[in-house]
Amino acid sequence: MEIKTVLSKVSETGRTLQAVHKLLKKIADQDPGRPKNAGVILEALRKMDLSSLSVDAFQQMVLDLEEWKQRYQHEVTEEEERESRKLGGILETAFKNQGIDCSQRGPDLAAGLMLVRWDRYKRKAIIFYGPEEETLGECNLVPEEIVKRTQNLRKGLGSRLSHSDFLSQLKKAYQKVAGMPGKRKGVPIARVLVEMCFQLQSKRFFSNPITEYFSAYSRADFSYDLFRCRHVAIKDGLHLKTATLAKTSRREEFLWVPSSESIDKGDRYSELHFEEE
Repeated sequence: MEIKTVLSKVSETGRTLQAVHKLLKKIADQDPGRPKNAGVILEALRKMDLSSLSVDAFQQMVLDLEEWKQRYQHEVTEEEERESRKLGGILETAFKNQGIDCSQRGPDLAAGLMLVRWDRYKRKAIIFYGPEEETLGECNLVPEEIVKRTQNLRKGLGSRLSHSDFLSQLKKAYQKVAGMPGKRKGVPIARVLVEMCFQLQSKRFFSNPITEYFSAYSRADFSYDLFRCRHVAIKDGLHLKTATLAKTSRREEFLWVPSSESIDKGDRYSELHFEEE
């Protein structure tokens, strides 16, 4: 059944219901004055045509509407998926032209540590760090713009500290959170992140702690720093504790850290500690 046919049937029923509604309202207005208003009421009842609103006719209309809805929804969904795959192919080519290995993941595109998700209706692309772990930004749904935005966000990850400097700051943050230098115990990884953010502020911020002087150090930054410096940190005694399922239900209790340049390789951790020699 074509959409125009369905619309015509529903419109016809709608017009009948509107007419019935109008007459019912008129009768309701006159009802308090019965029997004085009996003539007006009876005239309204005579005009009320319910023949097209029989149970069988109404049920058939609903069945026809449901059948059309399911078929039409299936057609539109298939068309949407085809267009999405087509756009994914264009984006994949654009990334690969820049030497970035990537692959489609359903409605998304994985490019190294980044995940790109697009909304064709809003004409926007959302860029995540990791497997939808952290939202980094968005841009217009233009392949070249998406690639450039993703590259810039990727380059901006981390503190840019050397491995040794990052390790020094990480140990310092761990010891502050643990409360006792040298004490062997796991501390919440999110609390270490907060301490790291505080330690990485500039002298200008400490002399005048206003918004303009604050330097952000996000979950994605800390995660990436742990990833790039992890092999050095492990040699120096760093241990990360895998988060339990209960911990992963609250973002403030875990942090995803990749183990390679892929959103498929990584784990969520809830605690860290250093083993002292």
